[in-house]
Amino acid sequence: MAPNRILIADYARPGHALIMTRTGRVLWRYGPSSGPGKLDHPSLALRVAPGLIAVNDDYRHRVVLISMRTKRIVWQYGHTDVAGRRPGYLNTPDGLDLLHTAAAQGRPAVRSLLSAKRASVHIAVAPRSVRPTIHVRSAGYRLPVPVQREVAVAAGGHVLIAGGLDATGRSTSGVFRLDPSSGRLARFGSMRQAFHDAAGALLGHRLFVFGGGAAQSSATVQQFDLRTRRSAIVSRLPRALSDLSSATVGDAVYLVGGYDGRIPRREIYRTTDGRHFVLAGRLPVGLRYAAVTAVGASLVVAGGISSSGASSSVYEFDPAAGRSHLLGRLPGPVGHASAVTLGGTVYVIGGADANGTTTGSVTAIDVAKRTFRPVAAVARVSDAAAVLLGVRALIIGGAANGRAVATVRELR
Repeated sequence: MAPNRILIADYARPGHALIMTRTGRVLWRYGPSSGPGKLDHPSLALRVAPGLIAVNDDYRHRVVLISMRTKRIVWQYGHTDVAGRRPGYLNTPDGLDLLHTAAAQGRPAVRSLLSAKRASVHIAVAPRSVRPTIHVRSAGYRLPVPVQREVAVAAGGHVLIAGGLDATGRSTSGVFRLDPSSGRLARFGSMRQAFHDAAGALLGHRLFVFGGGAAQSSATVQQFDLRTRRSAIVSRLPRALSDLSSATVGDAVYLVGGYDGRIPRREIYRTTDGRHFVLAGRLPVGLRYAAVTAVGASLVVAGGISSSGASSSVYEFDPAAGRSHLLGRLPGPVGHASAVTLGGTVYVIGGADANGTTTGSVTAIDVAKRTFRPVAAVARVSDAAAVLLGVRALIIGGAANGRAVATVRELR
């Protein structure tokens, strides 16, 4: 870089790319603490064109390009958190090279990458005037048996699936590990109690299952240790809750709404250890079966079932302020939907309409612009688990008009 300018990557989690002076003054920094943009032990940072930094993101199995102006990832090679050796995959990459040979620069893709004038246009996921195309398609495999209302989380390049209702409508306790590349599913252990309609989250090397129920709503907090494969009951929620949702912001898990056996709840609880809970805020109305996802440092709560039926409202919750406000409305009332955030856009997927009929609609929400638009993609499923895996999301299991399904879909 320029004199008295040093570009470094700190080998840490979460990791950073920094530009510093020789005296240690930080001039530029990239390093989200959570979400798709978080780095995990980056080992190398390299300026590849004006305004573009390439980073070797070792433990997320990818190489990314970061815009210095927007501080966002604008391109990547590899599937986030999924190690592999097939084309398009990386496995703990340990370096990168920029090919400045005449042969390499003869390739249009490489030539545009190295061109200061054209780099940002070529590398961007989509030009600002063009909406990215989102597709929902089969992941190329199915679950061995149907399941709905389960919890699922990404963990070390795999997906952990726990609990849920089987095809007969009975609660289950199994914990399974899914290889998202091959579809191979292996039994990993079991929870202490069978459950469905719970919220789940990964904190460190432990999977936590919050509430849920079998015959009735429960306040039980269960823990599954990924290292020992043992489960235990470790705490209790402030009240019995089923039908609740969760999302993670930084090192905190937020538990949203739910049902106490009598009414849908308004409370949003926060925990950083899975054992202790504080009231972070409240929704304007009580909701169960809401679709919840994190966007930056905020939560988006879409649809759900209130005391008066399915809702079309979409709320944004600011954890720092502890307040919720109406962001807009979905095209129609929907509950039992799923939500994920891809590239800064929230996608509300499937669900059941006001008549209880499974819908295939997918709605894209730009939180910053407060815009809502239907997407041509179709995902006719409700009560499915949605798991973010870098530039794609898996929609696992769920139900179609009340019957559990074994399908695994990919949104990307």
